[in-house]
Amino acid sequence: MFRKQLEDVTPPDLEAGHVDIVTDRLRLSPVGPEHRDAVVAALSDEDVARNLAQVPFPYTADHFDAFLEEFSKNSVCGEMCLAISDWKTGVFLGLIGLRSGHPHPEIGYWLAKAYWSKGIMKEAAAALLDHVFAISDEPVIYSGHFVDNLRSGKVLSFLGFRETGNSRVHSLARGEDVDHRDMELTREAYFGIGTEADGGRKRARTRGNSYAMDY
Repeated sequence: MFRKQLEDVTPPDLEAGHVDIVTDRLRLSPVGPEHRDAVVAALSDEDVARNLAQVPFPYTADHFDAFLEEFSKNSVCGEMCLAISDWKTGVFLGLIGLRSGHPHPEIGYWLAKAYWSKGIMKEAAAALLDHVFAISDEPVIYSGHFVDNLRSGKVLSFLGFRETGNSRVHSLARGEDVDHRDMELTREAYFGIGTEADGGRKRARTRGNSYAMDY
């Protein structure tokens, strides 16, 4: 989901605490042991795993347990790893998260293949970004995608992310370095302020309402 392992860097101004976000269709809530089987099933699909940097393939329950233990022990203030589910049925759809970085945090995500091309990740990512920008003064969020993962590129462009360069990032599932498109989102682009309004205008036309609860 992210390019690098967890780093001991606290993103500025991001609050800690339990996060539960509900949108028109979705619920974003902290990932836990109850999501193990669904996560393993989704990441056992090579078409999903190959789009991620830090996910091995084949993916097993042991991998999930190790990830959850590492995140619980090493995540710092403001970092999140949230399960995306259908808020009406509770069906697990994927994961989305925010992790610290230099000098700005990074958002990462994935969906089980059955839920691709339904606008789910646009809705989930917009809700999480709403939350992050609301609780912090963070001016920039980083992200990116492997160049052959066109779906992720469309999600990021929709949200207002813009390309900043290209790099080579190792994919555990593929077992090789892969061309990667590096992107960033400014607060101005996201909210459609001034000359960076494209992301905000597109998002306003199609996104659902979101409601965040911290406790």
